[in-house]
Amino acid sequence: MSEERTSSQYQVPTGWKLGLQLLGFIIGAGLLVMIVRNAMQSDQWGEILDRISPELLAGFILCTLVSVVVNGAIFWTTLRPVRKESFLALQWVNLTATFLNFSPIRLGIVSRIIYHVRVDRMKVLFILGWFFAIIVSIMLVLGSATLATIITQKINWLWAALTIGLLACSILIVPPLCRFPFILRRTRGGERMITDRPTLTTGIILRVIDLAAFAGRIWLATIVVDAGLSGSDVLLIAVAAVLVNMNPLGRLGFRELAVAWLAKLLADGQAAGADAAAKLDAQFSQLSLVESAAEILVVIPLGLLATIWWIVQVRRGPKPATVDSPAEDAATS
Repeated sequence: MSEERTSSQYQVPTGWKLGLQLLGFIIGAGLLVMIVRNAMQSDQWGEILDRISPELLAGFILCTLVSVVVNGAIFWTTLRPVRKESFLALQWVNLTATFLNFSPIRLGIVSRIIYHVRVDRMKVLFILGWFFAIIVSIMLVLGSATLATIITQKINWLWAALTIGLLACSILIVPPLCRFPFILRRTRGGERMITDRPTLTTGIILRVIDLAAFAGRIWLATIVVDAGLSGSDVLLIAVAAVLVNMNPLGRLGFRELAVAWLAKLLADGQAAGADAAAKLDAQFSQLSLVESAAEILVVIPLGLLATIWWIVQVRRGPKPATVDSPAEDAATS
């Protein structure tokens, strides 16, 4: 596949791809309307607003800020073995992508590729390999945390030991696996983004912090709606939220449904009768909306500023050339 053909696949969607994205947005909007309607069946909104103290609001904002900054740091640290880029620039690019994922057309990944091709003069195939390396760290952390939670059924020292053990094994096992052709075809010459153990370890640690921030925001939302979910329930919901965030059809609606549905599933058995079941439906719909609103509260204003910066940088064109190391030349050629 030529570089030109690959690049054209990651421009703003047109034709059937645009139609699919718009269909995804319409479905997501419909799901969001359903969640809002479920949430409005409860008359507890006054109590919910009363529970949102300045301390809880600060907690929501802090969790979201940590998640945003850590995600930008993951992109930066994963790239470092093969190419040096500005930490601050990658933070702005990440904020722009996070913000644009709320649009009717999911432009997050497109905005990343356009920026790095236009400004950083990276090759598209190299960028895709970079994204693949990041997905590896996501799957390792989510898989380890989920397996440990299923085994222990609670968050305690045994859970922590099991999670750390699984991740340590992953750090030992994954780099040698990168010799397989299946992996080499996807890293696109950037194998060291996975095989470099300090880089992989740092990426995993940062991803654990990101998952903790997601779980923290959901836990705060359970306090606001008085959901009474356990720590293991909250963690599994956070894992689901991170996974659904990656779906290609859109951000709005899908994550809210996943959070509300999984929360209700984990609470199965609490409800006795149709009225109690309806109350749980409304409560967990409220939970998903509060959690989502806490993210939007931070992402929208910061994302708008980041997008303005992104537009200026892309219009300005390639940044001044620097003398790259041989490793950088090999990675981007």
